Amino acid sequence: MVWSINDADLKLHEGAGLLRVGALMGKRERTELESVCVSALRVLDKSITASSLDDRLVFTFSAAETLLLKDPNEPIQALMGLRLAYLAGQNPKERKAIVDHLRKGYLMRSLYLHHGRSKREMEVVRELVNEVRLAILHAIAETAHYRSKAEFMAAIEQQILTG
Repeated sequence: MVWSINDADLKLHEGAGLLRVGALMGKRERTELESVCVSALRVLDKSITASSLDDRLVFTFSAAETLLLKDPNEPIQALMGLRLAYLAGQNPKERKAIVDHLRKGYLMRSLYLHHGRSKREMEVVRELVNEVRLAILHAIAETAHYRSKAEFMAAIEQQILTG
């Protein structure tokens, strides 16, 4: 049996953003924003392959922070939640659910990192991984328009404020 990719497979992968990811990974020279996207993808990969649910959560937040925070002093839940919701959500209901996932996930992460306690809510972690993946794919699509992370962040903020 010969394994092959047909046109339907290509359309599916293209729709999932995999062709853009492949093209970005193959570039020798990247813009700042492209490099940030690659870094976020690499950290998210660690999340996906981690055996512990707690580690998945920590790496997922690290990937989101890499992409969505301007600097280490920004409030994680407020600003990162808005940016993640904007990039990964299609409508207000989805965006609210994303912010809720982020808040629940952040509490779980804090319990694990600061108190050594584990609160295993697999569905929250699964949703967050998917939402961060969608945000990274959205950012990769935007690398055609923005070269730096600062430009990208400014554009997101402008779009959040103006709708």
